Amino acid sequence: MKGMTGFGRAKVDNGRMEVIVEISSVNKRHLDLSFRLPRGYQQLEGALRRELSAKLFRGQVNIGISVRPLDAATASLLLDWPKIDGQLEMLRQIAEHLQCPVPTERAAFELWRARLEEEGEREECLPETEGLILKGVQEAVALFDSRRMAEGAFLADDLRKRFLLLRQMKAEIARKMEGCVDLIRVRLTELLEKHVPSLASDDRVLREVVLYADKADVSEELARIDHHLDHVEKVFDDKAPAGKLLEFILQELLREFNTLGAKTSVSDVSTTVVLAKTELEKMREQVQNVE
Repeated sequence: MKGMTGFGRAKVDNGRMEVIVEISSVNKRHLDLSFRLPRGYQQLEGALRRELSAKLFRGQVNIGISVRPLDAATASLLLDWPKIDGQLEMLRQIAEHLQCPVPTERAAFELWRARLEEEGEREECLPETEGLILKGVQEAVALFDSRRMAEGAFLADDLRKRFLLLRQMKAEIARKMEGCVDLIRVRLTELLEKHVPSLASDDRVLREVVLYADKADVSEELARIDHHLDHVEKVFDDKAPAGKLLEFILQELLREFNTLGAKTSVSDVSTTVVLAKTELEKMREQVQNVE
């Protein structure tokens, strides 16, 4: 079992370029991937989305990636020197025609700014950088996953205790409801004999007494509760994502306890049902943090 809250950070380089990847997530019912990529690297989003969708199943996941050259020598490799020389020569010709000095410092700044804009508008990243980004994402996800596993272990321990408490409540309800149907049938028959003796032997009335008493039978609800609780144990032992399945099981358990509470007229049982439903609501909130 994994939690949905986590953080992972990886820094990788190839001696020339450095890539930093940060991944963080918070709980959400479905998987929602949000990318923050450098300009010019947006074409990688599809590959990264497929990579992460194969490993993550729920949560609001934010992925931030930055790319930078490691030193000035590497940065200079990105400059188009022939183009810069041509632009500078054009500037000299303009200055000569206007008979004014060449503004070298201002020209250098403008050329540098233009180069940054061109670099930001590139439509393709270098193949080596693409591989570096994928490597950084894989390392960040590994750390991110390990932290979610730690959170998942804590959540699993808490949920196991709560499910055990539910099983104890179910056993208590079964004990208190034992013989309840027969008791209701006997009590109704006694009331008929006491207040309407002429109907006490009427088959139609006796049939209604039996049907009314049977409505208090909660054996089916108790059996289904047992089945759902047994299913939960299998979910905990399975390594597959468990959040959505646990949500469904809790919803079914809540339905069974609601039905059980509506059927019973025993005050002690009604109190236990309320406590069980309160515990189920707490568990439903906790499961929102499980992948």
